This record gives sequence, structure tokens and C-alpha cells, in this order.
Amino acid sequence: MAEIDFLINGGEAADAPTFLFAHGAGATMDAPFMVMVAQGLAARGIRVARFEFDYMAARRRGGPRRPPPKMDILQQEYRMAVAALACGGPLVIGGKSMGGRMSSQRRVG
Repeated sequence: MAEIDFLINGGEAADAPTFLFAHGAGATMDAPFMVMVAQGLAARGIRVARFEFDYMAARRRGGPRRPPPKMDILQQEYRMAVAALACGGPLVIGGKSMGGRMSSQRRVG
């Protein structure tokens, strides 16, 4: 996985809880649903960090439209995002659809 770019909303307090929010299979981290959820949580004092899995980031850079890779690859990328994200408070992971499934698999934690 290349360098991870995060979109951050909210969490002005250094010890704010952070929600690491992964996108679904067909939408980017800045899709309208992702923005709406991030802004809503940020308004409630939760820091939201969004990221993209490699296949989606490659598409954003002009690569071909491809389906997501296998679950093991996505879970490894999620672990890398967790490791790369600096946070001073509690961390909760989740996502929309596929991103939520990857975050809830036993092998991610």
C-alpha cells in the first residue's frame, strides 16, 4: 500500500475519539454518503478519518476501474491504515458496506 492519505473531519480536542471510516466497494472516501456521515459525527465531537483502499486510490490516479481485491489484501490495508493513523484518544474502526465488513473481520484487530 502506498502512503495513506486521510481526510480528517472534527476532533479538535487532542483526546477526541477517532472513527477510522472505510468506503464501500464502489464509492470513494469523498462520496456524498461518506461526507455526510463524517460531518455528522464531527459535529458531535468525534474525529473522523477516511481513507481509500489501494484499488480505489489507483482509480482516482487514473488507473482502470477494477473490482476490489480479495479480503486478505483489504484487511492488510485496513491494518496499515490503523497503524498509520495518529490519534490521542480511543480508536473505533468501521465503514460503509465492504469497508464495514473489512473492519469487523476478526483478522483486522
